[in-house]
Amino acid sequence: MTNQSPYSQKQEEPQKKKPWWKRWWVILIIIFVLMLIIGMFREDTPTDTSTGSDEATTEQAPAEDKQEEESQQEEAPADEETAQQEEAQPEEEKNNTVNVAGQDWECLPVPDETMQRIMDGDKWDDGAHATVDKAVMVQGADNNFIAANIAWEGEDEPFAADFTAPVDGSGPITSASPGTAELFNWPETPGGPFDGTDAAKECLAQ
Repeated sequence: MTNQSPYSQKQEEPQKKKPWWKRWWVILIIIFVLMLIIGMFREDTPTDTSTGSDEATTEQAPAEDKQEEESQQEEAPADEETAQQEEAQPEEEKNNTVNVAGQDWECLPVPDETMQRIMDGDKWDDGAHATVDKAVMVQGADNNFIAANIAWEGEDEPFAADFTAPVDGSGPITSASPGTAELFNWPETPGGPFDGTDAAKECLAQ
């Protein structure tokens, strides 16, 4: 009879091995792999977003460039017109203004009523056989000084006539030169001719 205790029998039984998936190194590997996968997802997400934004920017860029080109094309003609107007304005001012005796005189058209009154003073036939080719005037403080190219019937070339008329249009018309007084009933301008007459002649010559 052997004296064996139950404890000794239990100790002699072989220990069961843990399954492989419960071992510490397997768990460590699984955790490491999971961390790698999570890290890869985090890196991929910004790349995709940035790529999408780049594509959107690339798509929007041609549209913005096209809009800028169209706006520049629309602005270009307007700038050209403005430049042409600015260039034309000094010429117009130059053509419409003369300087006589240190004073600037503005060249103005002669009102039809005033020109008709002047032509009614024709000694020949109240202006019935005369045609006004061109007439201009300058305005002084009290008088309008008028210069006109007048063609007479039967004459090959027009001649220049000079007149002085009151600004209000109600006073008498006078001839600013002796030659004009010979053809018209208007007497010579007292004390004339004035600087305004010379200014009107320069306007007529332009």
